[in-house]
Amino acid sequence: MYKETKINIKNDKLVGNKIVVISDIHYNDKKDLKKLERLYNVLKNYNPNYICIPGDIIDNNDIDKTYILEWLEKLSKIGKVIVSLGNHDLREKIKPGKYKNFIDEDYISDLEKIDNLYLLNNKNVEFEDIYFYGYTQSFYYYYSNKNEDRFIMKKEIINNKVCNKLPDKFKVLLMHSPICLKYDEIDKMLSKYDLILTGHMHNGVMPPILDDVFKNDVGLIAPNKRLFPKYARGVV
Repeated sequence: MYKETKINIKNDKLVGNKIVVISDIHYNDKKDLKKLERLYNVLKNYNPNYICIPGDIIDNNDIDKTYILEWLEKLSKIGKVIVSLGNHDLREKIKPGKYKNFIDEDYISDLEKIDNLYLLNNKNVEFEDIYFYGYTQSFYYYYSNKNEDRFIMKKEIINNKVCNKLPDKFKVLLMHSPICLKYDEIDKMLSKYDLILTGHMHNGVMPPILDDVFKNDVGLIAPNKRLFPKYARGVV
């Protein structure tokens, strides 16, 4: 299931550009592939300049990734595809509810071979009009404590130079989880970016009937099991 939201961004540096954001595809090789084909046709009709995917393309690493790689290659023929990594991209299941730090290097290599797709794992890419940085919140950020750890995130922002030497262009940050943006010190650190694109929240697990009633960014529950999370429903 997906929900479409259209936003007009008024910024002189962004004139003439169309950015599409999709996240949390959570592909596994048992899912209905027709859903991804429908999504591809929707994206194609938008005719975007950039397609941003801030994490969790795959649901887990022990799957056949042939189809999703082919799908991403088709997507890259529509516009430039900008990808960052999410928590599901960084883990392997040991047993129910238990994970270890794992990245499928062959999958990463295959992503990097796709023409017009830019995998930003704590890296940036700069075009004539827009600067993108993909910040990977680490496995330890997600799983070393019971909740996502803002102190780990602060160190990672500094160590990965997420906010260093930013150009005088429209600046876009891709990172998977927005949960720690509720802390003023994190929000201030990232304030140099014109636009922050995230995923992770799954619309706050908001049922469709309530989604149409409550017009704010608060969800019912976050991935870290906290109730009524902020930044859960797409636009802040």
